[in-house]
Amino acid sequence: MRVHAEPGPTVPGELSLTGDACERWVLIPGGAVPHYRPLPRHIERTGPAMNEYAVRSDHGTPGFGVRATLSSGSWLGAGRWLDRTYLHLGTYLRDESGLIRYGAADILGANYYCGNVPWGDFAVRADPPGRRFTGAWSERWYPRHAAEGWRPEAAVADLVDFPEEAAG
Repeated sequence: MRVHAEPGPTVPGELSLTGDACERWVLIPGGAVPHYRPLPRHIERTGPAMNEYAVRSDHGTPGFGVRATLSSGSWLGAGRWLDRTYLHLGTYLRDESGLIRYGAADILGANYYCGNVPWGDFAVRADPPGRRFTGAWSERWYPRHAAEGWRPEAAVADLVDFPEEAAG
């Protein structure tokens, strides 16, 4: 599967998926989904098919969370930040030169933290035993458990654009 978005400094208004699935995703103006009802509480754990990380701020900002990654480098983030619940999706765009730009956007609900990180406003690097985000975010991810069971097809698994942890 391939994802295409027009490059730019903001969140793309449209994503096109081609390959095994052909879909067109359109950003809703204002980013609010009518009648969206968030989960009654934040996500604390993920299932065994995802890589799971605990997350903490590098600067001591009050908060905590969990990150669940797919083999593709995309992730779901959830937790509490500055006494507000958050839920976000993060992923990356890779341009034709190979430059990778990460971005993320919150999924909003009443009393949820609301924000987004435009493509390229933070960097991700391996920082054993986990990962470190710098730039718009300053946080560390600490591994809880690796995915087990389901694995993507080899051709998909080779597309990973997320820094791997170094073997300790």
